[in-house]
Amino acid sequence: MFEPFLMHFILNTLPPEYEPFKISYNTRKDKWSINELMTMCVQEEKTLVMEMSENALMTTACGKNKATKS
Repeated sequence: MFEPFLMHFILNTLPPEYEPFKISYNTRKDKWSINELMTMCVQEEKTLVMEMSENALMTTACGKNKATKS
């Protein structure tokens, strides 16, 4: 398969959480190779996982604060 097709396919199959990542890729003048794209996807996934765990901690902490205020 041709690399441009694969790049397009990979980007279009990413979940909605990757929308800022896709926008960032599409606004760049330089395009990545497939290996670079995969590396960047892994980095983005790690960032998303960290953000989700931080949100879960904040939600848990906020829930505890509300419970003690009642």
